[in-house]
Amino acid sequence: MFRSVARWVSHGLNPAGVALVLLICWWTHHPGEGVVVMLGVLFYIVLPALSLFYGLRRGRMDQLYPTVRQQRSDLLLMGVLSYGIGVIVLWAVHPDLILLIAGISFTLATMLVFCINLFWKISIHCVGVGGAIVLLFSIIGFGMAWPGVLIALLVGWARLHLGAHTVPQVLAGFILGAGVSLAVYWTVI
Repeated sequence: MFRSVARWVSHGLNPAGVALVLLICWWTHHPGEGVVVMLGVLFYIVLPALSLFYGLRRGRMDQLYPTVRQQRSDLLLMGVLSYGIGVIVLWAVHPDLILLIAGISFTLATMLVFCINLFWKISIHCVGVGGAIVLLFSIIGFGMAWPGVLIALLVGWARLHLGAHTVPQVLAGFILGAGVSLAVYWTVI
């Protein structure tokens, strides 16, 4: 039973799922900006997912969350490309600081994960959640975003329970994601 729960947590709170939560939270504060949200969904969720499914279909990846570092590298490079283009497009359409901070954070964190992945396997799930928590605090405030800390613990547990990562890989993911988002936030604001 716990393995099934851990799988559902990993699927629902993967980096794309976390990006969707961030976009929905931002949209609740900007309800007239549906086009901006749709562009965010396109560049931060749909295009990276399509590259994942393309890699699976072509046999370039052996599973949904690849464990082979080279397979992860290909996916990360596609993410950097999609996120970077997304930042430029969103800046051109609606230069909201929080959206730019999120996009720049996604791009930089993914670039760093790509570099780390050349030598060591870090938890991409935890990078996404760690960065998202920092961004959620800036979008909706600590009073509303504190459950994100519980969600981060749940994601960390799921990745460990599934045997996808070690404790250092999970902790490094959280630290990298939160650190990049904080650095970008402090630099831009």
